[in-house]
Amino acid sequence: MVRTFKAALCTTAALVVAATGSAAQAQIFQDNVIGYRYGTQFKEPGVAGGADIEKSILSFTHVSGDRWGGNFFNIDVLFSGSNDPARNGGAGAQEAYAVYRRTFSYSKLSGSRGAWGPIADVGLQLGGDVNTKNTQFAPEKRFVVAGPYIAWAVPAGFLTTAFQVCREWNYNGIVGRADTFDTTFCFEAGWKFPFKVGPASLSFGGFFNVVAPKGRDGFNAETKTELLTRPELMLDAGELATGRKGVVEIGIGYEYWLNKFGNDSATTVGALARTPMLIGKVHF
Repeated sequence: MVRTFKAALCTTAALVVAATGSAAQAQIFQDNVIGYRYGTQFKEPGVAGGADIEKSILSFTHVSGDRWGGNFFNIDVLFSGSNDPARNGGAGAQEAYAVYRRTFSYSKLSGSRGAWGPIADVGLQLGGDVNTKNTQFAPEKRFVVAGPYIAWAVPAGFLTTAFQVCREWNYNGIVGRADTFDTTFCFEAGWKFPFKVGPASLSFGGFFNVVAPKGRDGFNAETKTELLTRPELMLDAGELATGRKGVVEIGIGYEYWLNKFGNDSATTVGALARTPMLIGKVHF
C-alpha cells in the first residue's frame, strides 16, 4: 500500500469528480462550500499523554440533488499542532479525511410520494470514508456503509437518519500490519434548521454518528461503541454585511467524540474529546 499524504489527496480528488459528475447528469440543485474550523482542545488516542491538541481544518463540501436522490461529499484537511507530530518529528501531522454518501430516493425513483405522517421520504444510502495521516500510526481507513435512510418532515430545513451495515479496513503502523474489522451497525443523522433573530439569519446544524463495536483492533483490544457529534450555530454574515444571502457564514461549533476510533475512553488517554471551535464557510 502507498501510505503518503499526496496519494490520499489524489484519491479524494477522484471522489470529488465522481460525486460532482454523477450529480451533473440530472442535477436539480447543488451547493459547494469552502470551510475553515479552528480549535485548541482536540484529542488523539494515545497521543500527547491525552493533552489538548491545536488543529486548523480546511474543508470542501459538495451537496447536490438529482432525479434519483442526492450526493454528499466532504473532505477535511487537518493540520495539527506540534504535540501531534508527523512521522519524522518536528512539525505537526497532516491528515486528509474524505466522506461520500449517495442516496436513492423512493419518491424520486417511483414517481410517488414516500411520505407518511412524520416521514417525508425513505430510500437507500450507500457510501464510504477514506483517510490517511502522516503519523507513526499511519492510518489508512477504508470504510463502507449501506442501509435505509429516512427524511423526516420538518417545517424548515432538513432532518435525516440512516441505519446502516458498515465495515472498516485500516492500517496500524505501530505493529506494521493492516487491520480488518468486523462488520457492524452504524447510525447517522444530519440536520439543519434555519431561524431568524431580528434581522439576523441563523441556522442550527450538524451531525450525529454512532459506530457499534467492530471487534478487536490492531493491539488486540476490544473496540467500544463510538459516538461522534458536531452541532454548529451559524450566522449568515454576508446577508448582514452586504445583503447577499447564503454566501458567507461564521459561527461556533462543539465536537464531542466518545471512544474515538473505537478506543475505550476509560482506559485510553485522548479517546474522549470535547472540542469547541470557530467556523467560517463560503458558499459558491
